[in-house]
Amino acid sequence: HLTTPAPNPTMSAFLKADGRGASIVGADRFCASFAYHTFLDVPYAHFAWRFVEAVENAGITAGCSPGNYCPDLGVTRDQMAVFLLLAKEGPAYTPPACTTAPFNDVPAASPYCPWIKELVTRGVTAGCTNGNYCPTAVVTREQMAVFLLRTHDGPTYTPPACSNPTFSDVPC
Repeated sequence: HLTTPAPNPTMSAFLKADGRGASIVGADRFCASFAYHTFLDVPYAHFAWRFVEAVENAGITAGCSPGNYCPDLGVTRDQMAVFLLLAKEGPAYTPPACTTAPFNDVPAASPYCPWIKELVTRGVTAGCTNGNYCPTAVVTREQMAVFLLRTHDGPTYTPPACSNPTFSDVPC
């Protein structure tokens, strides 16, 4: 019994009614090379196949729609909250209920509210601007780096100072 949270189902964690991710597995999903793959749009030959399979096997995602992962779509900030906490705590993790909206644009009734509120409680995020979280905004790669490190290492983590840029498009 899968439900897709509104308003943006792309790349959702396919929340069940209880708010946890669900696995979509079919015995008919085999490639020509006979390597098993969970998602029809991420065959064994896809460069990210093993990573996609790993996040599905870990219970972090079930894709974007039955049988598909949608590897070329972006991830929204509300979806990222679910992915981060499932990756950190494991697939059985359920955040505390959300009785008070943590942001103006995240109502307590949203299926993402518990996940977002838990990130706030842990000091991972303070939102985007003016008391909002911007739940349907796509997470940029630079935002992703901050989300990941703060979730993994805690809100007080400070990366080492940059003296030599790693990437040409990210100056110190």
